[in-house]
Amino acid sequence: MRHGWFFEIIGKIVYAGLDCEGNIHLVLKKESGFWRDVTVRFLKGEENCIVKLRIMPWNHKRVNEGFKRPRKSTIAVRNSET
Repeated sequence: MRHGWFFEIIGKIVYAGLDCEGNIHLVLKKESGFWRDVTVRFLKGEENCIVKLRIMPWNHKRVNEGFKRPRKSTIAVRNSET
C-alpha cells in the first residue's frame, strides 16, 4: 500500500448518478487530452482497491488557463487500508 499518496483530478462533473445496483457513476470533462489519459491510466490502476474520494469546488485564479469558468471540481483519490 502507498501511504500518504494521492492523485488530484480537476475536471467538470457533467453527470453524477446511480445504477440499479447502487453503484455511483461520475462523468468528468477534462480540457487536456494528455491529463485525461493520465487520469484514466491512474484510475484503471486503482480498480478493485478501496479509495477515499474528496470532492470540492475548485476556484481557479488563472482565468486564461484550463477551463474558462471559475467553478470546477476537484477529486482527490487516496488509497485506504482495509
